[in-house]
This record gives sequence, structure tokens and C-alpha cells, in this order.
Amino acid sequence: MRKFKLLLTGTVGACVIFAGTMPALANNHTNTTFDFNKYNADGTDIAFSARAKKDSSASYVKLKTTTGATLSISIAGTNNKSQISGINPRRCSSVVRIKPGSYKYITNTVHQRNYKYAYIVAGSHVNKKINIHGEWSPDNISGK
Repeated sequence: MRKFKLLLTGTVGACVIFAGTMPALANNHTNTTFDFNKYNADGTDIAFSARAKKDSSASYVKLKTTTGATLSISIAGTNNKSQISGINPRRCSSVVRIKPGSYKYITNTVHQRNYKYAYIVAGSHVNKKINIHGEWSPDNISGK
């Protein structure tokens, strides 16, 4: 009986320690595809794809293709999913350049600034209409 109590105590203790070290997985890390056709890349920023921001992890953005343009991308925040803008956005990250076929983890402060949603702000200066195709998630599970 004494061995059983010691074994039970050790097992319960190990479970408590293990449970305390598990990461929280309640974030919004599923990738969503975005397609923006005929964007007039004249230096004016566009905004699209507002999604709930659940934690303070970096956002993931992959630019699958564009019609020949590297994009400048940042992450902005809002509390109203339908009110997003490329003009004077509430930027919560630095602007990063992403080439077609590559991805970036973009550190941002959307969650820390108590915004409910994150969205993408993109721009380019190629002076022609381009198509943008990619995927993103406001949170990630990579540990970044």
C-alpha cells in the first residue's frame, strides 16, 4: 500500500509539472488565402484580410505570387473587422519587403495594444496593375 501511495504521488506530481510546461495553443494560426486582383501598384497602400488576433506571437505572411512585384507589408490593428484601411492604418509592425515565393514572420503589437483584429497593409511602387496571391495567419505556432 505504501508503494502504491508513493507511485500515485509521483505520477500526480509529474502530471502537474508537465501540465505547467505545456504551451497555450488557443491562437489563430490557421492560414487563410488572400487574392487581390488588379491592385494599382502606384505607391498607394491597400488593406485586406482582417482576422481575430489571439496572442502576441508574430504574424505569418507568405507571398505566393504577384505579377512581378516585391511587396512592402505591415500588420495593422482594429477593433472593427469591417473598418480597415491602407490610408493612415493603425500600424503595429514595421514594414517588411516580401518577394514572390517567400514568407516572413512579422513581429507586431496588435494583441498588446488591445486590438481585436489584425490585418495586412501592402504596397508596391511598380506603377502598373498587379495581382497578389498569398496566405497568412495573424498568430503562429512556430515559437516566433
